[in-house]
This record gives sequence, C-alpha cells and structure tokens, in this order.
Amino acid sequence: ALLEADALLPGRGFAEAAHRALAWALTQQRRNGWMANCCTDDPVRPLSVTIGHAVRGFLECHRLGGALRHLDAAAMAGWALVAVR
Repeated sequence: ALLEADALLPGRGFAEAAHRALAWALTQQRRNGWMANCCTDDPVRPLSVTIGHAVRGFLECHRLGGALRHLDAAAMAGWALVAVR
C-alpha cells in the first residue's frame, strides 16, 4: 500500500517507509522460509493471516518494484507453508 501511495503521491516518504518495512520483514524470514514474529501475542503459534499478509506484501512489492528478492521471499514462505502438515 505504501508503494502504491508513493505512485500517487510521490515525494512524501511513502516509498522510503515501504523499503524500511520490507527490509525489516526480510530479516524475519528464516532460512527454511518460515517467518518469525507472525503472531500478535504468542510467538510460537504464528497466525496464518499474518503469514498471508507477509506473503502478499512480498508479492505486491515484487509486482510494483520488480525486485526478485521479494518474489523469492514469497516463494520461500509459500513452500514453508506447504511443508506444514
């Protein structure tokens, strides 16, 4: 949403905020694709909705910016979810 806001209202800091948030989110991804801090109150019980938001955010950022690292992050998280039974 911040990148889309920047496209509509450039120069107001939206893109910079988006890139800071993305940089932080990428630090939360483990090597196996799983996302840390995907729960609002219990870190050992991640919520599927927050994981979904992270994946969607990476996909949207790839769509808007074209950075392959965001597509890779989304794919890694997706495969981590597939591995959960």
